[in-house]
Amino acid sequence: MKKIKLSIYTLLLSLALVSCESETTNLVEGVATPTEQVVIEFSDTNLKTDVLENGGTATYQVSLSKPLPVDGVVVFDISSSDGSIESTAGVGEVSHNEVKIPAGETSVSVTFTFTDDTVSDAEEIYNVSIKNLNVSETLIKHFITLNEKSGARTINVYDTLPLVVEAPLGDADIVLNWPGSEDLDLYLRSEAKITSTVIANSWYSQPESVTITQALADGDYFLGLDNYNVATPYSIPCTLAINFAGGKSEVLLTSLDTVATAAANGEPDIWYKINKTTNGNKVVYTIIKLS
Repeated sequence: MKKIKLSIYTLLLSLALVSCESETTNLVEGVATPTEQVVIEFSDTNLKTDVLENGGTATYQVSLSKPLPVDGVVVFDISSSDGSIESTAGVGEVSHNEVKIPAGETSVSVTFTFTDDTVSDAEEIYNVSIKNLNVSETLIKHFITLNEKSGARTINVYDTLPLVVEAPLGDADIVLNWPGSEDLDLYLRSEAKITSTVIANSWYSQPESVTITQALADGDYFLGLDNYNVATPYSIPCTLAINFAGGKSEVLLTSLDTVATAAANGEPDIWYKINKTTNGNKVVYTIIKLS
């Protein structure tokens, strides 16, 4: 009997040793799949576009640095200066076609179309950037990155298009004249606010005038008009003109009209934005009535 038990123990020990010897303890070396970077970006040079609000369009090009083996749909981020891309009626202010880049291709165009938001806001600024590329299948050999340097596209949307004037280098004189005895004032400031930095004011003369000098840096300037003592809606015949170097002149206003009640505190009732951009020996002025 003892011999039988000993034989059983010997057999069990042998099986245990065989079991231990059959375990795999070495690491298995995997083979990595090589991947290629594919960059998505805006590839056009149209960084800034001016369009009308009601039916205006802006078209851009979206490109991949290499073709993909699958279809991809471009997703965009859209924001606006008033914080909303829907009208007061809940209708989208901007729409675009589906932007699909088919497998094997590297470029596609996108067109953004704008609708009337029913608000008299003169100018609204939209920023459009690429958010993502949704692909139809999981990518194994490619990974997609966004070229941040391609940046967003800026679209200025207007109720009416701005006046654009090119003139020689020099001063631009803005003159307000009127036949009556009203106390009209002109303000040239850094923002469309009475509390912003003063560039030039004209309060105690008739006509009133302020100047965007040649020495002023390129950028946006804001021209305010006010009937200082009047706190109710009014209509005053007048002439507001901007006189450029070289003799060119443009009339911006022939009647100072207001419809909303405003306090008689010197806060301008009408604002214009005037952008100055120097290009060699020329200056381009872009003028839009904000309110």
